[in-house]
Amino acid sequence: MDSIVPNQEYLLQGSVMDSAVEVLLHRLRGLCDNVDSGPETFHDHEMCFSIRVSSLTPVQPVLLRVRRAVDYPEMPWQLRYIGQPEMLHNKPTDPVETISQSYLVELSVLAPCGQDAIAEDMRSFSEQLRPLVQLEKVDFNRLHHLT
Repeated sequence: MDSIVPNQEYLLQGSVMDSAVEVLLHRLRGLCDNVDSGPETFHDHEMCFSIRVSSLTPVQPVLLRVRRAVDYPEMPWQLRYIGQPEMLHNKPTDPVETISQSYLVELSVLAPCGQDAIAEDMRSFSEQLRPLVQLEKVDFNRLHHLT
């Protein structure tokens, strides 16, 4: 049996203010198929790793992000290749606290390379969520240089 290994992630991110969350959920119910089940809650934990290769010449380390579902520990971990993570070891990992009056909105699809129609489908879907949330590609390299 041939299996297709997803090796490209299409990712759009944005945010929505607390005051507009219910309106966004109402709009999503109108756009999505599983309206009877309601929104799914999740609690993910993302870790950043730097894999260094010993070599005589300086080689950039391979930077990985690994995400797991805290709510469902039996689920597989996700390996992500996005941007330059902050590699500080002194950050708290357990406490969860509100840091803004907004929610992160993420539209993410894993697919084999060459499925460019998915990008257009995601753009069309994200247009349906405006002006509540403006989903955009995030340039993680540019963000890393701003900090």
